[in-house]
Amino acid sequence: MLNGKNRKVDLSAGAHALWQVTSGQKYLFRLINSAAQNVWWMHFDNHNMTVIAADNVPIVPYTTNWLAIGNGQRYDVVITANQAVGNYFFRAVSQSSCADIPLCSNTGLGSANGILQYSGAPTTLPTTSPGTSRTNFATCQDEPLASLVPYVPKSAGSSSAFSASVSTLPVSPVKTVQTSDDGAVYKWFLNGNAMSVNWNQPTIQSLAQGNNTAISNAITLPNGNTWVYFVIQNQFPTGHPMHLHGHDFALLGQGTGSFSSSQVSSLNFANPTRRDTAMLLGNGYTIIGFITDNPGAWLMHCHIAWHVDGGLALQFVEVPSQIPAANWVASNGFQDQCIEYSAYEAAGGAKKNDGDSGLKIRQAYDKLDSAMVRRSGHKRKFLDAYKARHGVHF
Repeated sequence: MLNGKNRKVDLSAGAHALWQVTSGQKYLFRLINSAAQNVWWMHFDNHNMTVIAADNVPIVPYTTNWLAIGNGQRYDVVITANQAVGNYFFRAVSQSSCADIPLCSNTGLGSANGILQYSGAPTTLPTTSPGTSRTNFATCQDEPLASLVPYVPKSAGSSSAFSASVSTLPVSPVKTVQTSDDGAVYKWFLNGNAMSVNWNQPTIQSLAQGNNTAISNAITLPNGNTWVYFVIQNQFPTGHPMHLHGHDFALLGQGTGSFSSSQVSSLNFANPTRRDTAMLLGNGYTIIGFITDNPGAWLMHCHIAWHVDGGLALQFVEVPSQIPAANWVASNGFQDQCIEYSAYEAAGGAKKNDGDSGLKIRQAYDKLDSAMVRRSGHKRKFLDAYKARHGVHF
């Protein structure tokens, strides 16, 4: 789907997403990969893209005709309408080796795509092709780090600080776990554990109560304004787009195989890519760092929907001494949320399953769309609240 539209592969139903352009003009596109599973190669037939930002961080502009975009990633690109007046396909082609389930039937290489329509062009289907500059789509990769140079330079600590403090976070193979309520589920493990959140015992409440044992799969970072570094090491052939809340991290390096201390000299501490989502290659590694200047409980997780559902996540509890947990738990807003959730659950709303990370509800939307009873007695639909907050439509 492109802006909520596309055609069936055989063009028998649906509608192309259409962008009308004028010859000689430049256009800004903000590309957002909101897919549950697929990592894409993006391409405008016959046009180059000038990439100017990655995950909202301005970068030194560079030009490409194919752009790799993982789940949760965002790129700002500029195209110039400098081709002959006509219609041109805008394509999203699956990086097939990233997937651990069968891909959809739309390869993006046919005619079920978006369309750039130049002013004055007839309303006809484009006849353009993706060209020959890219022939291998069975990859699983990010844009090259050498291309993603932040426009405003910032260092990321030092190699000596890295060597003295780095931690390895293994992503373990998926396992099947038998649960008490819904049979066998798949579980993903990050740093030796799978996240399983207790919805009735939020992390901030646990911090306020001094009940750290109730916090699921957490790493405590006690010291403020300190660089911390992590090697996320994949022990499985499937790739994962890893996303961090609360920070733009410094992306110091990526690669295949196992990272070792002999490779520290290859990392970039001078002005590394800063973003919040990066691909972890199958049987590979991604190395990140961030400075602990934002106290809070921040989630790091895979951005593939069913991987995070299966527990591929952990929390960084950052500078807990500076988190006003007790004040927040005592606030009316927090108390109202707890009362509303309890009422929603009592009215038959979705309940957390054993083995569920708590980060994605697995039930069908018709189950989610149960009446939620507010204290005022007013009934509303659960997804109505979601729509209002996120501007989405089901």
